[in-house]
Amino acid sequence: MHDEMNARTDPQRLSIPIDRSEIGSTPSCLADSPPADGRDFLYTAFDRLDNPMGVKDQYHRWVWANEAFCRWTGRSREALVGRTDGEVFGADVAALFWERDEAVLRTGTSGVCEEAIPAGNGVGWWRTQRSRGYDASGNPVAISIFQPIEPPSSAVPNFGEDGWKLAIDRLPQAIFWKDRHSVYRGCNQKFAQLLKLQRPEDIIGKTDRDLPWKLEDVEKIRRWDARILACQISERHRIEIQPLSDECRIVLNLHQISLPDESGVPIGILGMVEDVTDRQQLDLALRDYHNELLTLFGAMQDVILVLDCEGCYLRIVPTGTSLLYKPESELIGKTFHDIFPSETADRFLAAIQKTLSSQKTTHLEYSLLLEKTEVWFEASIAPLRANEVVWVARDITQRKLAELSKEETQQRLQAILDYTPTIIFIKDKNGKYLTINRQISSVLNLEPAEILGKTDLELFSAKIADRFQEHDRQILDLEIPITYEHNVEIGDRVRTYLTIEFPLKNAAGEIYALGGIATDITERKQAEEKLQQKTFELEKTLLKLQKMQLQLVQTEKMSSLGQLVAGIAHEINNPINFIHANLNHARMYIEDIFKLLEIYQEKLSPEIPEISEKLEEMDWDFVRDDLPKLLGSMQVGTQRIRNIVRSLRTFSRLDETGIKRADLHEGLESTLMMLQHRLTPKPGCPEIQVLRDYGEIPPIECDAGQLNQVFLNILTNALDALDLGFEIDPLDARSIAPGCNQPTISIRTERSDGDRISIRIANNGPHIPAEIQRRLFDPFFTTKPVGKGTGIGLSISYQIVAERHRGSLRCISRPGEGAEFIIKLPIRQVRS
Repeated sequence: MHDEMNARTDPQRLSIPIDRSEIGSTPSCLADSPPADGRDFLYTAFDRLDNPMGVKDQYHRWVWANEAFCRWTGRSREALVGRTDGEVFGADVAALFWERDEAVLRTGTSGVCEEAIPAGNGVGWWRTQRSRGYDASGNPVAISIFQPIEPPSSAVPNFGEDGWKLAIDRLPQAIFWKDRHSVYRGCNQKFAQLLKLQRPEDIIGKTDRDLPWKLEDVEKIRRWDARILACQISERHRIEIQPLSDECRIVLNLHQISLPDESGVPIGILGMVEDVTDRQQLDLALRDYHNELLTLFGAMQDVILVLDCEGCYLRIVPTGTSLLYKPESELIGKTFHDIFPSETADRFLAAIQKTLSSQKTTHLEYSLLLEKTEVWFEASIAPLRANEVVWVARDITQRKLAELSKEETQQRLQAILDYTPTIIFIKDKNGKYLTINRQISSVLNLEPAEILGKTDLELFSAKIADRFQEHDRQILDLEIPITYEHNVEIGDRVRTYLTIEFPLKNAAGEIYALGGIATDITERKQAEEKLQQKTFELEKTLLKLQKMQLQLVQTEKMSSLGQLVAGIAHEINNPINFIHANLNHARMYIEDIFKLLEIYQEKLSPEIPEISEKLEEMDWDFVRDDLPKLLGSMQVGTQRIRNIVRSLRTFSRLDETGIKRADLHEGLESTLMMLQHRLTPKPGCPEIQVLRDYGEIPPIECDAGQLNQVFLNILTNALDALDLGFEIDPLDARSIAPGCNQPTISIRTERSDGDRISIRIANNGPHIPAEIQRRLFDPFFTTKPVGKGTGIGLSISYQIVAERHRGSLRCISRPGEGAEFIIKLPIRQVRS
């Protein structure tokens, strides 16, 4: 309330909207936007207006006036502020102004009217413009601008009938007259406009039934007319005009009096009609507002008092009477010192004097003993008038009891926190410590009072404080707990803490503070580091052992395989070479025998029967044609066996150990030759197709036997994948690449990166998941069933390529595209 009082008495706080087109003789300086200090500029401009201008608050008291208004009323601005219209212009003008100002304040509708107003220099005629504005607190104010006008003409020498008609038409009220039969005999222009008539003469001869009154009002008006004529009295009634569909309801005040002739006999009725629609709406609104206030007061439990500057009880609002110190009858007219002990009375009176001197609301907490029970109050004392205040006291006993209980709970909680071995703290959103336990005081070697209210930047080094503040910002942004480790330098020691920091939210879900628990894990971290170091060393040793084991197993395996292959190749090679070499001699011998037999056949004539029968029995002509073919087939077979033996020797490379220049295409072909039996069709699986795309690559420096082992491992895995993929459903698109119905292995070689070559071995078998791809080259990792895979092949292959030959081996596999192994090798090996 004190803000409203300030707004009424301080014109600097008014925020007045002005329609410049309606101000009259407005200074030209108002045509532009006001400067930065626009409020002072506007009031200076208003003071320069020739026309009086004033502002009233919602209680119809003048709160500001310009110099022209002061001259007009003959009062200073200080003498005007706080005055009502009755004190400035008199009761009659005040009633007229109140009605019109109230309509503007309530509806916000601007209005213009012409009226005679008595002021300091006498009565004058003025055109008054009223509009609504708002003060700095948002309360409505009425702005009035008065423009002098010429009074209505009264210079007609012979008034007569035309003069009377002119005078009646100039009246602001609607006037009519009837004969004693309630037939209308005339009206003024205002009444005709009210009834939507073109001219006043149009009403002559009409009755109330012809007018737009409500039907139930017509009979009432006839009864009123009869009573007025019979009793020669005047009556006031309220009626309504029946509105059209697009119009609002109009409420009228009807005032009728009897018109007698010269002998006093009633000859008709004179009536005056006033549109009170806005007034009625205002009355209804005020009534509703009054009822709302009564309901509000009835629901309130607060004590509301009106006191003067001496602490005397002037009024007591009927709310919370059970909380009064004494009954109302024993308080009205008494002062604080009459009711309370001196100490309490002095305290209450000091609060009132502070409120009146500052013109601001004062708050006060106090307790009173009511019926042997201590009751706590929270009072708000606001200025009401110059020497009066409103005292609103609320029962806060439960809150005070809760605060005391809360304080006890906090003390118990603090004791628990202090005996907790971990560091516990609570910060506000600005990083200031609100709650701490004894552990953090011990760590920082500071008293709690030296920590509370301070930020990390005031307690730690800038580096540590920045890290803590970054964590705080992260929690405020994400609204989730975070856990982090950090080191803190304490003297010459460095301690490691594991901290969990979390947001604290209110009932609305808004963060109001940050909590944290920090545990000293220095010893645990040191133990973990030692354990981690030992674990690393053990893992490193284990990895070396695994590699050595793999190398020993593979070396032994390949040595045994090489000796076996070499032995088989040697044992097969000798007899096959003997057979292959003698087949040529056998062919020559047989051809000589055939020629000799042909000579015998020509010289022996006639034919000997026994010979003829034998030739026919053995089908000599067929044998003579087929035997050379048979020898040719035997020669082709022995040549194939010789090629296989050569591939076995090439694959084993027992005669070529160490790094030497070798043709990789030859190694690939020898490996494919050894796997030829896996490429042929099998029941449930079609033939595996091998697509070769050999580029022009030079011989490279390598251990050919070890690389052949790599090719064998990769191709064997590809064949296993194709067997698995096509064994279940050869046409299942989920198992093979889209559009492929035949298992295929493609081998492509090319030169890349200038001094390196690449070998790409791909298959259209099942996709290898990413989690398996990451472990493909780990020792002893396999996805094959027990007994079918050892997990050694690809691990050994990776060692041979990456460690032995300084190359790279990787796998690429995407869904629907099978798998591809890419081997990259340098053309020349760097000698160590």
